Amino acid sequence: MLHQNTKATVAIISVYWNPLNIQDKDFLKIIEKSLYHILTELKVDHMIICGDLNARCPSTVDTKHQPKVPAEKRGERWLELMALRRCHNLDKTFPNSNRIPTWESDTCSATIDYIFASENLLKLATSFEIIKTEASDHNLLKATWVVKSSWKRRWSEGQNAKRDVRSGGGLPDETAPVKEKCKTGMEVQFPGGYFLQNVWHPISCSMTRYTAEAEINGCLKGKSLHFIGDSTLIQWITYVNKTLPTLKDLNLYGLGWSKSLLKVDVDRNIQIRFQRHGDPFVSMDFHSIMENPTIPEQIDRIGGHQNTVIIFTAGTHFKGFPLHIYIRRVINIRKAIQRLLLRSPATKVILKTENTAWHANHIEAVSDLHGYFQYLVMNSLMKGLNIATIDAWDMTTAAATNDVHPSPIVIENEISLLLTFLC
Repeated sequence: MLHQNTKATVAIISVYWNPLNIQDKDFLKIIEKSLYHILTELKVDHMIICGDLNARCPSTVDTKHQPKVPAEKRGERWLELMALRRCHNLDKTFPNSNRIPTWESDTCSATIDYIFASENLLKLATSFEIIKTEASDHNLLKATWVVKSSWKRRWSEGQNAKRDVRSGGGLPDETAPVKEKCKTGMEVQFPGGYFLQNVWHPISCSMTRYTAEAEINGCLKGKSLHFIGDSTLIQWITYVNKTLPTLKDLNLYGLGWSKSLLKVDVDRNIQIRFQRHGDPFVSMDFHSIMENPTIPEQIDRIGGHQNTVIIFTAGTHFKGFPLHIYIRRVINIRKAIQRLLLRSPATKVILKTENTAWHANHIEAVSDLHGYFQYLVMNSLMKGLNIATIDAWDMTTAAATNDVHPSPIVIENEISLLLTFLC
């Protein structure tokens, strides 16, 4: 069923997953093709997917598990499919909703019925209920949306015009054009966005939030990620590893906190590598000179592929050195990226600018004044490249962090922006 507004179309899709269907992968392929057809051929902007999946998805509440049905695995596969299509379980959007099972029999009960909605519709949902009924062994799922016919973006006139920042709104129409998804090649803007209710909102594009394990797994599946930088990228990897317990460490026998890292998920073919960005690198730990290549050298060693992602940062460890050293390094990074994209245009390159930080000691050498000069140099020399930029300087400034290692809220939003660029 389709509902059309002046600028948006909503598809309401009903799904039944036969519990006797043992060919789960074939069923998911059919659903995926159908969803792709709905999104592309019918030009649908938003989706509501509901039905009986006969599958327990992780983190749902049951009083008893349904016996002799491998529903847990089916549920994980379904969640990965929903994550790829930016659809989320409405049950988790309303944590205070009653949590009775959706299916009950004389001997057992389970949550196997769901309502999923695309991300843009989640903020318009006003209620979600599971209502007990005697008409069937399945309980009734009820969700309510309030959809406005227009969403006006107002601007005040005069020299100091201010944007009307909103936390909600209805489906967009001609007065509020839909922002395109953040993607590589976009020019860096300043200011790049704002925080509202602990969520980063880019000005020039739309960011998708990735917080659930299944969503992140679905995005990273099959990808090889190369992190090149400093402890701020280790903070990213630590956050992802806590969210994805299926990632396993391989011991590379390095020394100190800046040692090389390798984490893998064999089942989903996910590889995450970290290597420091080479000298200058301020650390009290010993390391091998033979394993201390610069960012350009590391990029030149990567062949590249459509599933290869390179994330790099450089800044904090350069503050105590003359600026011309940093300029020379960034010029060489630019040349290395040009060579990489020439031999493998499908490789995705992500720049993370340095964080703001407050240092009580040696403030003349490592203050944010030097960091800001480096921030301007990096943005200027990276212009014109088909890469994506996560403006950590802007985000940490907006979040008013005084630590080179910001809070998990900032990290969560940086990871969401990273995954938006990738998927």
